[in-house]
Amino acid sequence: MANETFLSYSRKDYSFVGLLYKALQQAGINIWIDWEDIAPSSLWRQEICVAIQASKNFVFIISPDSVESEECLKELNHALLLNKRLIPVVSRQVEFSKIPPALREINWIFFTRDFDTALNQLLAVIDAPLGVGFERVNNKIILFSGDTEREFILERNYYLIGRNPPGKIQEFGLIFVTDSYMSRCHASLLKRDGQWHIADGFFYESSGQFISYKESKNGLKIKHDKNSRPLTRHCWVPLANGDEIVLSPVSRLIYRELHTQPQPVEPDDRETVT
Repeated sequence: MANETFLSYSRKDYSFVGLLYKALQQAGINIWIDWEDIAPSSLWRQEICVAIQASKNFVFIISPDSVESEECLKELNHALLLNKRLIPVVSRQVEFSKIPPALREINWIFFTRDFDTALNQLLAVIDAPLGVGFERVNNKIILFSGDTEREFILERNYYLIGRNPPGKIQEFGLIFVTDSYMSRCHASLLKRDGQWHIADGFFYESSGQFISYKESKNGLKIKHDKNSRPLTRHCWVPLANGDEIVLSPVSRLIYRELHTQPQPVEPDDRETVT
C-alpha cells in the first residue's frame, strides 16, 4: 500500500491514540501500531525498527509524556536517520522548548481544537506523494556517489553533508557520503526565506548570527546547463532547479524542485502548543 504510516506515542496517550487509530483505519490508511503488530515473544525493539523502515509516514503524537519518553525519541531518531516523512500531531499542550528540534521545524496538526478538521488535514498529508503535504516541503536532492544513488526529500531546514558530519540528528539533517575525497563535513544546506542555499564546508548560523565555519578540503562547484561556477567561501549560494553540485571526482548532488499543492495546516503558537 502507498500510505504505510507508523504511529509513535506515549502509553499515557493511549485513549487519544486509540481514537486516532480507529479513525485512520476507517479511512483506509495502513497503520502500524505496537499493540496490533508486535507478536507475542518477538523482539519488540527490532520489530519497531523494521516497521519504521517499511513505513512511508512517521506520525509523532506530541504530548508532555511523548517528548520526555526515551522510547519515543529513539523511534524519532530512527525515522530521521531513514529520512522518513515526519508528521507531528498535537494531542496535548506542551512547552515549545521541550519539543525535539526536528519536530519544531515542521508545521503541526492540532487535534486539541477540532478532531474532524485535524483528521482531514492528517489524511491529506498521509495520502500525498512523498515530499508533499506541509507547504514548506517541495524540494529534494539526489546524491550520486560512486555506484550509489540515493534520494533525499528536504524535510529539514538545515542539512550537513559529508563523511561524518558533526551534530545530532535531532538538530540537523545529516547526509553521510562514503567517499575518501570528502571532508568530515563537506557542504551545508539551509532553507532561508523559502529558498534552498548551499555553502562550502561546515557553515553554521543560528538566528541569523554566524557561529562557525570550516571549509571543505577539496571545495565544490555548481553546474547548471553548460555553465559552471565554484562556490564562494564564507557565503550561502541560492540553488536553482536542476543545479548539479560537484562534491568530488566521484560524488555529486542534483537539486530538484517539486511542484505541489500545499495542504492547509493550523497556525501554531511558538511559545506553547495549545
